[in-house]
Amino acid sequence: MPLWNKGYSCSLCKNSIEEIGVHPELHALSMIKNVMFTGTGSSLTGCEIPSLNEEILKDPILFRGFICISCNKVICHQCIKIVDRDPGCPECGRQAIPAFKPLLELMLNKPSEWKLHLKNSNKPARFIYDKEKDAREAAVEKITDQAVLTEIAKNDKFADVRIKAIKEITDQTLLAEIAKNDKYPDVRIEAVKKITDQAILAEIAKKDKDSGVRQEAVEKVAVQSILVEIAKKDESWLVRAEAVKKVTDQTLLLEVAKTDTEMSVRIDAIKMIADQSALVEIAKTDGDKFVRNAAVNKVSDQSALAEIAKTDENKSVCANAASKVTDQKLLLEIAKNVKEMSVRIEAVKKITDQAVLAEIAKKDKDSDVRDEALKMIRIRSLLAGSAKINIK
Repeated sequence: MPLWNKGYSCSLCKNSIEEIGVHPELHALSMIKNVMFTGTGSSLTGCEIPSLNEEILKDPILFRGFICISCNKVICHQCIKIVDRDPGCPECGRQAIPAFKPLLELMLNKPSEWKLHLKNSNKPARFIYDKEKDAREAAVEKITDQAVLTEIAKNDKFADVRIKAIKEITDQTLLAEIAKNDKYPDVRIEAVKKITDQAILAEIAKKDKDSGVRQEAVEKVAVQSILVEIAKKDESWLVRAEAVKKVTDQTLLLEVAKTDTEMSVRIDAIKMIADQSALVEIAKTDGDKFVRNAAVNKVSDQSALAEIAKTDENKSVCANAASKVTDQKLLLEIAKNVKEMSVRIEAVKKITDQAVLAEIAKKDKDSDVRDEALKMIRIRSLLAGSAKINIK
């Protein structure tokens, strides 16, 4: 059995590296013999990549990860270090490159050939596009016969041509067949976009091996029980997040918000939660500042917001909570007692009592806070003047 069927995992966090199919801008690689792509300096992935030899042209599958060209570690997209927009290895600091399947195989199975490959990867990048593929795509746009389109959608050697044909197909049975069986995720995604049968969409959303295809199917799934199952169990956080956005069960959303390992999923769940006590609990206890901030954004309890503004370990969470407080007594407590300057400034912005602002402008230890108080005094005075003019 080929090595890639066993899957890959990140050398650092040990999570599996997801296969995401052919990169959108690398469809030309499916031309195999009629395309050439060599060298470094490509802007296709936002970073430099080594020359892609004939092996890669035969199977240009890209994984959601990178390979370090120095220590040969496989690194997932969450562990990779980005420096000046270029991916680098968190361990050794050297350049990391996109994880193409043939490169992964070469690195893991034939280390000597891998080193030689890197050594020789110094030619300018270039594409030679396949004229046959372009002609076939253009021809498909003019075909209306469903039988002909069916043949092309199922059997054409070019994925892009099959996608063109799928866009014109109306047969739901055929679309389901392609969505389940085509070897390229992008082709399956195009078929999923046109499927209306909820049972088929649910099956694809739960079983397709590619997270992108599952995510596309989840977007169209309307059955709550299926969405709940996916939100709890899918291995890809992107798919779980998509499901969470459509879940209505408050109990499940609270469970996800408290227990999901990916902070983006927890945040999406928080956005759907209505229970104020649950939101306060998450805002106080979650270990991630972004999750706590997301919960703070939905909290309306003034006492809870004031407490968070005074006690959270992260100043951005404190400032965010302070900015949502409207109770003047609580704002005064924050403005006078919180050590973090940015939090006191947020409180000062909401204080309406001119005498209190004047006191802060005189006595606060930080000039930025005093300046903010003076600014608010001027603003309040102008507003008061405008009000008097309007009354007259």
